[in-house]
Amino acid sequence: MNEAISPFRRGADNGFKFGAYLIALYATLVAGNSVPFLGLISFALMAGVPGITYMLLRRDHMLPEGPKTVGALWIDGLIMFFGGALLAGALLTAYLSWIDPDYIMDSIRTTVDLLEQSPDSDSQQTAEQFRTAMDNGFSISPVIFSMTLVWMTATSGSVLSLIIAAVIVHKRRNKNKPINNTPPQI
Repeated sequence: MNEAISPFRRGADNGFKFGAYLIALYATLVAGNSVPFLGLISFALMAGVPGITYMLLRRDHMLPEGPKTVGALWIDGLIMFFGGALLAGALLTAYLSWIDPDYIMDSIRTTVDLLEQSPDSDSQQTAEQFRTAMDNGFSISPVIFSMTLVWMTATSGSVLSLIIAAVIVHKRRNKNKPINNTPPQI
């Protein structure tokens, strides 16, 4: 007899797989500045997040001992996103701390330069404010940058998981309903 496995456990197991996906996504984002082709790959990976989420949650839902409610499937996805984001965030922090510590400030400088070249006065004003902040010692630590990405990923993943869990459970319920082919009585 198959024993039910907690959605927390399923989410943690999926978190390792999803963490590998996010590591690839973060790596292509970081490397995309120097290798433009990787920017396209990172865009494709971002666009693939809902599909990967759907596949992992649907697989868990279809197992005989898998979660059968929207809430349980949502918890599975929430833990998957949070665990995966923590793994990817830890590696990103290590990369930004020891391998390329200038990446964040170089990216900000590049963005400011682009904003300064814009004909839009609001963009130029934003560039001037960033320039002033940098002249006054503004910086973002690798830990703050990575944790911001972790929380952004976990928060957006929570919403995405809830939507996908509802779709999966709804499709399964409708698939199992008997079809009534009798015409309505007048």
